[in-house]
Order: sequence, then structure tokens, then C-alpha cells
Amino acid sequence: MSFDDLVRGAGENARSNIATAFKLDEHDLYRELGIHSRDLAVTGIAPLSADDFPRGRSSKLEDSELSTLGRQIFRRWCASLHELVCGTDAEDNDLRQQILHVISGSKETLAAVISGILVTAFGTTPIIAALVAALLIKIVITPAGDRICAFWSERLKNHCTG
Repeated sequence: MSFDDLVRGAGENARSNIATAFKLDEHDLYRELGIHSRDLAVTGIAPLSADDFPRGRSSKLEDSELSTLGRQIFRRWCASLHELVCGTDAEDNDLRQQILHVISGSKETLAAVISGILVTAFGTTPIIAALVAALLIKIVITPAGDRICAFWSERLKNHCTG
């Protein structure tokens, strides 16, 4: 799979999902990730468009449980993406270099690339991919600046593990 294929695979629907995800704060992103992951596990149906989120608030207990689920799922994706972007596997080197190049561009372009990778290479849903991309950019990539891999490795302890 080429980098160009990943970018093309993002499409207009992904751009809409990404735009919606960037409007949410960190807690709401975790909650939405929990909601969509739970719904996918229960129904086997994956909504594809931003029209399907954000969902309305639920009870405080359910909201907390969904946010916790979203955090757990994000931690898994965060660790997998860290290995892809900052790892040493020679097979991923070309893609790794192109991702690192895109990191210095717009957050929307970067989110489209991350979403494209999650959908095409890992098989996740477009909405879950947009939520994970937005969280990753807000929590790791934007604060890291040009120290992305060193900073991300530090953040793995707090946000991407456990």
C-alpha cells in the first residue's frame, strides 16, 4: 500500500469526520470513541459519517464508563501507531518517513493520513479512525513539535499504556 493510496483513501467522508472530531474536547473524544467502539462490538454495524456523531450525553455513570472504554481503546491505537511512526521496522520505513514529513503540515492533512492508515491498514471504522487521529494530534503530536518520537515515547507512559 502506497502513501498516495492512503491519502486518497481518506476521502471527503473522512474529512467531515475529522472536522467534527476536532471540535470535541478530549473527554468528549474519549466518550465518542467508547460509544462507537461499543456500538460496533454489539451491532457489528459501523456508521460511516459525521452525521452519526457526536452522540448525545448519557447518564453520568454510563458517560464515565464510555470515557474509560474510549481511553483504553485509544491506548491500544496509540501504542500501535507509535510503533509504526517511531519504530525501526525496515518494512515501514518509507511510510514512516512520509508520515514524519506530513506531521509538519496542517493538522487536518495529518489527521486524514492517520485516519487513512487506521482504516486501510488496520481495518478500523472511519469514525473511530477520526476520533483516534484527533486525540493523537491533540495529546501527542501538537505538544511535541519537532521532537515527535521522543515526546511520544514519554507520553506512552501516561496516555498510551495501562
